[in-house]
Amino acid sequence: MNQTQTSGLAAPARLGVVGGVGPIATSDFYLRLVASHQQATGGAYPDVVTHSLPLPAELERAFIAGTAGPRHRAEITALLRDALDVFERAGADRVTLPCNTLHSYLPDLLRGRSLQWIDMVGAVHRSIAARGYGRVLLLGTTSTVRSGLYRDGNGVEFAVPGPDAQREVEQLVLACLDGDLREFPPARLRRLILSAGPLDAVVLGCTDLHLLRDSADFGVPVVDSLSCLVDACSQSLLASRQDTTPATALTGAVR
Repeated sequence: MNQTQTSGLAAPARLGVVGGVGPIATSDFYLRLVASHQQATGGAYPDVVTHSLPLPAELERAFIAGTAGPRHRAEITALLRDALDVFERAGADRVTLPCNTLHSYLPDLLRGRSLQWIDMVGAVHRSIAARGYGRVLLLGTTSTVRSGLYRDGNGVEFAVPGPDAQREVEQLVLACLDGDLREFPPARLRRLILSAGPLDAVVLGCTDLHLLRDSADFGVPVVDSLSCLVDACSQSLLASRQDTTPATALTGAVR
């Protein structure tokens, strides 16, 4: 008899994380999720299963540049389907993907599965609305910018870079993947922002750009999609923990 059966309590939520796109962002997501969970629970670790996609470099670059064709889409669909199979076998009950570029694939692949989707794009929209921003610049891969994931509405306008600026963003994403931003000094980042006209904020719509979340070089506030996802996952796991915590743990032992 396992511990859950012995205690009569439901197990805490188990989160499946599709990782590896890219690895630095996945590591940062996990470390920050652990820190958030420990702070909220007095030191407990979250129950997390991470599956790192064995992503070929050619496939990754095709999605960054927006050149992915039917073959690339079939390959990524198969990899994501395998990841969801891993999570179900591991007993996960919710799943998330810290990658904007591949975000649109998950809802269809989750149909018919008993996995709750923690939606990063929705979390970003909620963060923008809470801060009252009106016009924001979306920085992401070409695939993300073209996907329409981030749409105008509810008083928010998403500006997108022009063709030359978008090529700059692609190079910025690749630099973040390598963890080397020496080719992007503050002046280069500021020119990228100024090309979009008046802005209230910049949205880092690629999780690899999280390296810039604390940057003041943009000259406007930053909304980091990875940070928004950490908050959403932390809230989901904490809510499930409260749902399964016995009354004596919430109110103190019965005397």
